[in-house]
Amino acid sequence: MAQPHVATVFVYNNGDVLLSRDGREERPNSRRWTTFHSRIDGNPERTARELVWGLSEVNGAEFTLGHAGEPFPVSGPGGDAFPGAGLDGPVTVHPFRFDCRSRNLRQATGTGRPEWTPPIRLLEEGPSPLWRAFDRVRPAVETVAEDTTHGSAFISVRALVVLRDEAAILRSDRPGDYGSVEEVARDLLRARPSMTAVTNRINRVMATPTGPIQPATAQQGAQEGIERALRADSETAEAVAPLLEGKRTATLSRSGTVLDALRGGHPEAVLVAHSRPGGEGIETAKAIHEATSVTITSDAAFAAQLADWNAEHLLVGADSILADGRVVNKVGTREAAIAASREGVPVIVAAASDKIRPDTSYDLEPRDGSELYDGDVDLAIANPTFDVTPAACIDSVVTERGQLDAAAIERIANEHGELAEWDHRE
Repeated sequence: MAQPHVATVFVYNNGDVLLSRDGREERPNSRRWTTFHSRIDGNPERTARELVWGLSEVNGAEFTLGHAGEPFPVSGPGGDAFPGAGLDGPVTVHPFRFDCRSRNLRQATGTGRPEWTPPIRLLEEGPSPLWRAFDRVRPAVETVAEDTTHGSAFISVRALVVLRDEAAILRSDRPGDYGSVEEVARDLLRARPSMTAVTNRINRVMATPTGPIQPATAQQGAQEGIERALRADSETAEAVAPLLEGKRTATLSRSGTVLDALRGGHPEAVLVAHSRPGGEGIETAKAIHEATSVTITSDAAFAAQLADWNAEHLLVGADSILADGRVVNKVGTREAAIAASREGVPVIVAAASDKIRPDTSYDLEPRDGSELYDGDVDLAIANPTFDVTPAACIDSVVTERGQLDAAAIERIANEHGELAEWDHRE
């Protein structure tokens, strides 16, 4: 008889997974964690998606496949790790991670009460097929480096999650990819050099008074950093939302903070630029279309549409706010802001204060030139991910600390410069 296969699904939100305790009556002393799982009869990914579809029907939540890990064998009784699946002998496990925007999920993962918890709890329980499964789908430095869909607020939280989990692995006796917390942190800083929120939030964890940071300290600091970052991003969106009430609002690209502000601000209508390369504007438009009237337009037409569509303000996020007040954001922001300024349309930048750089340097993250041209003629190609908007074109910078003037931006830039000093110690 062929060895059975099982799909195990980790529902993931801002660094936590939805788990419950295995509380079966026949195993009263077992309180191990468990998650969503099902025997596979056919395609593994389809089985995993069917599990998630069931949750979606119950809760109305949106799920996105984050990663499908390599399958692996479990030599012991599969029922110990995957209760209720009818697995009495060895199994092959197919792990999946699905990202979920909402935590309001009512369906339990097992017989116990479901809990959102850091996945490192699985590691703390000792050797476990569930930890092996999660280890194959958990976010890594490469996840941070290769994310071209989300904004920098989301990616910075993901970077903190990676730092936390790698620090926890360093604390354990499990083999890992790194020899020190400093190695992890420096790889994360190199992963997205243009995203200042990543830099400042990693630096804040690493900024110990003296000497190398210990894994336990880094793990705790990263968890606190995640909570602090989510709070700052949420408070920024809440500060922007009242400015949008009943207004015709133009925007571009995809910023989690801007999206939350649009959801909470009830604008009369929203104009969204397509935002090539990447086309993130499409996802923004789809995310808010049920809440308000949405018009999608091409990047080339966006400047003219600000006037023709009667935009009352232009709302953008930021990947970085430089110490002199200039803003680095998705390419197209500069052109849109200059056009808005020319048309008398106020430009609002919504960004947590952690996006303020300690200096005026930036990286435009050039993209693959073949996105523009892959022919035989030898042409020079400029295909940046980001551009730089002059401070003179920006009417207000709104953060969790309120609206910031030039002096406030400079003061916060100096604070962030001090956080980076750990990286220069011998």
